[in-house]
Amino acid sequence: WKKKKVWLWRAIVGVSRRPLGWELGTRGDSCCKRLIDRVDDGECVFATDDWTGFYRLLPEDRHFPGKDLTFPIEASNSDIRHRLARFIRRTKASSRSLHMVHASLKLTHHLQDDSVLQSYLNPLLSIFS
Repeated sequence: WKKKKVWLWRAIVGVSRRPLGWELGTRGDSCCKRLIDRVDDGECVFATDDWTGFYRLLPEDRHFPGKDLTFPIEASNSDIRHRLARFIRRTKASSRSLHMVHASLKLTHHLQDDSVLQSYLNPLLSIFS
């Protein structure tokens, strides 16, 4: 992994920070395009940083670049790094398996849905009631 870095592309709903999807791959246009194709319903708005690839890949009328608009995804990225050691920066925590990176993200995003989390908690709460 130290030689082959994997980039994590994520898309979220800006207000609720609900995950829409992610893509693991390179920093190139093709990986980003796969995520865009998966989440773009033709009406969504994209708030991004100033990476030049976004200007090539996103529709100009629905693309709003600027660091001032990316605080929801930055907060969500911080949450991911806090909860999953394999995403912490500059530490010995790492992953050798791309499959495990994907599985960790899937589980974390799955449990961010309040209704899903509640379905896991209800049986536990009834035991202690």
